[in-house]
Amino acid sequence: MSRSAFAAHFMKAFGQSPMVMLKIVRLKKAAELLAITNYPVQGSENGRFFESK
Repeated sequence: MSRSAFAAHFMKAFGQSPMVMLKIVRLKKAAELLAITNYPVQGSENGRFFESK
């Protein structure tokens, strides 16, 4: 099955693209971990969340 055919079938089955679904799943897991753990948000200590390397 081609990539575009898979994406079309996925969209029909779930109502969103695979990438959108993946982002949603990752954000839900991150929110869960922030709510139930004391893990720090990396980069938050100095206000710089993104840096070019």
